[in-house]
Parts: sequence; structure tokens; C-alpha cells
Amino acid sequence: MAQSIQLVDEARRRLLNQHPHLVLPGGQLYPEQRAEACWRDCQQFLRVITYGVACDCAEITDKDGMNPLLALYKLVDVPVPALLYALTQMRALTTHLLEGTGHAREIRCLNMAIDDLMKALLPAQIW
Repeated sequence: MAQSIQLVDEARRRLLNQHPHLVLPGGQLYPEQRAEACWRDCQQFLRVITYGVACDCAEITDKDGMNPLLALYKLVDVPVPALLYALTQMRALTTHLLEGTGHAREIRCLNMAIDDLMKALLPAQIW
């Protein structure tokens, strides 16, 4: 759990280094409560990805479940491109942790699970 918090924190740091305007007044992650909700979503996504890897199941999303989430994200104006960037950073960080540990299967599954999640979030880009 502590390691996943560190991964999300580092992904957040990287995102905000690239896009500091997101947390400024008028940004999509302002006020702080909005940003905290986003980081909690990242934490939950990482949890689901981890479960998928543990079960050797890369298909971690369900269309019927994702549709209401995408509708909610649209309604509350979640910055999905920023979320996708954070997921990309979490992928890189997690892959780096697993490299050299002999966990090739887990790395493959992790990448496929993140791809599955990102593809499920992409319809939100059409707005």
C-alpha cells in the first residue's frame, strides 16, 4: 500500500511539473478537493491494475461499468488527458520497479491492463 501511494505521488509530481496550471484557480484540478479526488481515482485504478496482474488478467475494465464513470467524468469536467498522463507515468514507474526482478509476465500483464484501462478512458476524449 505504501509503495502504491509513492507511485501515485510521483506520477502526480510529474504531471504537475508538466502542467502546473491544472491546480491553479481556473484549472481543472482546482480547488484542492478536486485534485485529491483525482489522486484517489489514480490510487483505485492502480489497485484494480494490481488485482488484474495478480490474477493474470489484463482485461480489467467492464464497458457497463465504465460508461457511467465516463459520464461522471464528463459531468464534473475531469481532465482525462491529465489522467492518461498520470497513468502513463504510473506504468513507467511500476515497470521500472519490476525490471530486473524476473517478473516478465507481470510486466506484460501490467502493460496490457493499463492499455485496457486507457482505451476504456479514451472515449472521454471525444467530447
